[in-house]
Amino acid sequence: MIKKNLFKVILINLLIFFIIISSIIIFPPFILDGYKSLKNNILSNVSKTVDTRAKLINYKNYDWAEKHFDELNKLSTKYYDYIGWRRNEFKGQTININEMGYRKNSKKNNTINPVKNEAWFFGGSAIWGTGSPDDKTIPAIFEEFSDLTSTNFGESGYTTQQNLNLLIKNYIIGGKPKVVFFYDGVNDISYKCRKELDFFSSGRERYIRDQLEKSNLSKLVGPTKDLFKILLNKFNLKNNNFYDCDTNPKKSNLIVENFIMNWEIAKNIVESNGGIFYPILQPMGYIGEPNVSHLKLNSNSGTGSQINQFLFMYDKIQNKLREKNLNYIDLTKIFNNNEYYYIDFVHVSPDGNKKIAKSIFEKIKIENWL
Repeated sequence: MIKKNLFKVILINLLIFFIIISSIIIFPPFILDGYKSLKNNILSNVSKTVDTRAKLINYKNYDWAEKHFDELNKLSTKYYDYIGWRRNEFKGQTININEMGYRKNSKKNNTINPVKNEAWFFGGSAIWGTGSPDDKTIPAIFEEFSDLTSTNFGESGYTTQQNLNLLIKNYIIGGKPKVVFFYDGVNDISYKCRKELDFFSSGRERYIRDQLEKSNLSKLVGPTKDLFKILLNKFNLKNNNFYDCDTNPKKSNLIVENFIMNWEIAKNIVESNGGIFYPILQPMGYIGEPNVSHLKLNSNSGTGSQINQFLFMYDKIQNKLREKNLNYIDLTKIFNNNEYYYIDFVHVSPDGNKKIAKSIFEKIKIENWL
């Protein structure tokens, strides 16, 4: 009888122990996968949460805005050495990406090999076209103005280093563009100025490193940690002031040197292959005097804040460019008027892209080579 009761107690305790371990290790992956599946496949079709940017005054005359941001949230990426990542092939109403990971200029653009086009655009999500359909991105509108077949090599999060590596790759596989544009500024600052990254980092360096360095135990409890992160983010229980360029002169100087050196190397490569290179310092909502009254931009401008990094670093970059006498297109004040262009602190709606594309076209037209 005693043995039977002892066995029963042991069995019950083992069951309780299994339930506890399951709740910590086994259940979270199922919950996490279920959440992602629910979010991507069910909730997106049943009760869509409309991206707030689609409701901005910028889009009052566009009926495709909600669809665009819905498609944007469905995109996925794949890892590639030296450039980091590219989005996977996608076919939508406002977004179309080819098998190489490059966004098309329009559904009518049937270019078999975009590497063979005459104008190449490199940059982050602003060049890629967040907030605009295929035919209203900067490269697409420039193509209309110039009649130069244009390729959009932009990708969300790309820094000058990734742009340079991608430029080299596409020359190696046979590209011979007439003109190349690098549209940079925001990503080199917003990512590299983070405390855990350095002057040569990409935006995902820390994430990739963490994945590679995970122990077996970390991999086991990883889904649990991810689940808690989702819950914390939902309640905004995190501190976003984690930048240090304004307090770390050595790091900020290296970022500026790397930024400009990438432009210089790109210029040498393009010109040695018979092309013309135009580096562009991109505009953003914290620089100049744009109308951002319709947005709820972060107003914290203290030490370590994101705003302070941009003000501080843009000034350093421009001073260094003057010192090196490197010609570039400065678009930092292009939106200094009362029009509504920005949809967040860096991306603009189609009217903004048109203004930028026109400014770039007029610049090269003045130089009489088109």
